[in-house]
Amino acid sequence: MGWTAAVAGSALLSSICFAVALFGGLGALFGYGWRTGAVALLAVVAVNLFYPGGAPRVVAGVLRPFHTLASVRPPPEAPDEHPSHWPNG
Repeated sequence: MGWTAAVAGSALLSSICFAVALFGGLGALFGYGWRTGAVALLAVVAVNLFYPGGAPRVVAGVLRPFHTLASVRPPPEAPDEHPSHWPNG
């Protein structure tokens, strides 16, 4: 199990990660004060109460592009080109 599955699978862990990410994002814009922490905490509580699936669904949606990038394999190598014994024409 990868770290993305662990974060998105646990409701408590995804709520904590979502709150920390919100605090970091809002803190970068408005300052890292206690009010920013309170807003982030209230936003996480509101998401868990009023959004179907809550924080795990939000975190899974945010992490989906990273999972897609990690699971895409490079295309297979082209086969070796052997000269044909058939005449051109």
